[in-house]
Formats: sequence, C-alpha cells, structure tokens
Amino acid sequence: MRRVRNLSFAGNAFEIIEHDLGKGGQGLVHKARRRDDASKFAIIKEMQDDNGARRRVEYLIDQRLGFDQPLLSAPIACADGRKRGQFFYLATFCEGVSVDS
Repeated sequence: MRRVRNLSFAGNAFEIIEHDLGKGGQGLVHKARRRDDASKFAIIKEMQDDNGARRRVEYLIDQRLGFDQPLLSAPIACADGRKRGQFFYLATFCEGVSVDS
C-alpha cells in the first residue's frame, strides 16, 4: 500500500519526512516539515474516526491549545484521509525530552 507523503492543512503543504515516529492506541505519528519552509517541523497524526475521535480532535482545535501553548503538541488543523473514516491532524513539533524523563 502506498503511504501518504504530502498533506495540506488550511492551505499549508507539509511533507512527511519520517513515517511511524510513534504509535499509540489511537493511531500513527509522523514527523513532517512545511514544503515552503524546510526549517519548520510539525507532527502529523494519522487516525481512524472510531467512537467520535475526529469530533474530539476538532474540539481541541477549537480550543486553540496548539497556538496558545507552544510547548504542548496539540492539534491545530485536520485533513481528510484517503480511506473512509481516516483523518489526519497537524500538531506542533516540540523539541525536548519525554515526559518520563
């Protein structure tokens, strides 16, 4: 199966540069960069809309946590996936150590 390589969120194009950076119970996490500025990195999470997941993510986007909290990797935009029930969300990429550290 061909993997998604490029996605657009609110008119901004991103290229996935590292697939499967992380995997959790909700979906896959990929590292990406803006196509028009390679110095700007982001996280793209690939999810299935099970049990209202997209609705919950859109609620977080509406709260603007990803804009107001620069050290929190919160969702800032959504995009539809190629498969039914699949979607992606864009989040800020935060350098640093894991919470466990």
